[in-house]
Amino acid sequence: MASEIKVDTVSEKTSANGVTIDGLSIKDSKLVTANSVIEANMSANSVDSDSYVDGSIDTAHIADAQITIGKLATAVLTGATDIGAAIVDADLFLVDDGAGGTLRKTAASRLKTYIGGGGKIGQVVQALSTTATATTGGYTAMVPTVAITCAATSSKVLVQWSATVRLHGNSDTSTDKGFNLQLRRSISGASDVDYVFGGNTAYKFYYHALDTFGATEQIRIQAHFIYLDSPGDGTNAITYTPMLKVHQSSGTVCYDSSTAHLILTEVLA
Repeated sequence: MASEIKVDTVSEKTSANGVTIDGLSIKDSKLVTANSVIEANMSANSVDSDSYVDGSIDTAHIADAQITIGKLATAVLTGATDIGAAIVDADLFLVDDGAGGTLRKTAASRLKTYIGGGGKIGQVVQALSTTATATTGGYTAMVPTVAITCAATSSKVLVQWSATVRLHGNSDTSTDKGFNLQLRRSISGASDVDYVFGGNTAYKFYYHALDTFGATEQIRIQAHFIYLDSPGDGTNAITYTPMLKVHQSSGTVCYDSSTAHLILTEVLA
């Protein structure tokens, strides 16, 4: 036969101990026995945030990927204090590394490399000359010469040259009259010069004539070239010089006093 006790109130004998029923202690309307409340005996949504105290939730008890963008208030960004200054290299950004879901920090200095690359123009340097220059012998430096200092060793230099060139005859019977053209490059004033255009076999502008090219005869050619160079230097001044020589055995080649133009454009890698 089961035993049953029915009472309206069970009160503690002393104010210090509370009441114990089958090992469960009740004191001042609260369960005080350790581990007396377990998750399995709690109904869903039986504990709300009003029951939390500060510090009761720590990072160790937040599962990976549990905090999503939908749980972040707009004020997380818009409510932040403005930087109040220009962005500098040391400033930090938060990025999704390779769009793989892993957040990492990156310094603002990396943005200059990323945004500034990809074939963008770094700088343009140009020079004009109206000085008449002539040569009757070997290769002669013609005006203007232009120097440029690249921002990186990976930069390329687009070289554009144009000039009105006059070729004078000297009773030459050659049928391939004309002039040879080279572009020379010198880094930081070095004595060793690279033949970046034309090489050992220079580029030739020909003027074909069937008869003798008389001493008083002349032709004018609007000559130009465009060349993309890879100097491989991001520290020193790089000087480019157009060079001309007469191709036939005799005669004179020269710039007219009209404008000769040399443009250097740095193309970032």
